Amino acid sequence: FNSSDFNPAFLPAQHQFTFSIFPLAGMSVGYNDQSVINKMLKSFLLGNKTPLDTNVLFNSLAKRDLIYQRFESSLLNFGYNSMYGSFSFRIKDVELLMLNLKGNFSNFLLNPAYNTLIINQPQLFPADVFHYREYSIGFAKEIIKNKLYIGVRTKLYFGKASLVSEIQ
Repeated sequence: FNSSDFNPAFLPAQHQFTFSIFPLAGMSVGYNDQSVINKMLKSFLLGNKTPLDTNVLFNSLAKRDLIYQRFESSLLNFGYNSMYGSFSFRIKDVELLMLNLKGNFSNFLLNPAYNTLIINQPQLFPADVFHYREYSIGFAKEIIKNKLYIGVRTKLYFGKASLVSEIQ
């Protein structure tokens, strides 16, 4: 990850002055089965999308027993290089979704061959959703010309929202 988004030591590689704002500042989406997501997006961009692509995606994620999604969107990014070092200020939104598909209830919903559920026995179907805004300030300096850079980023997480669900 040779990017100042992940490693502030790469801040000196930015231009003298950088500025970006949503929606042009960038977004990233991650899943726990990235290869299937990539195939679906490629077929969509080529105009070959079929309704089966969504089924293939859901079934591949359901086989893993845990569906994980991380969505990050940069709202504002400001960077400046000076003789004292490189500075950056960033605001981004982060959303996380986790669904656990292990258990009798999810097997009943996903598997047509699964027998009926037992009455008066709790069936768990946990889901966790998180959202927070990240404010961060980064600083980096070149210590040895073209050989050694150091960097640090401090972060403040604000406005956490959390949803935890268990169906019984």
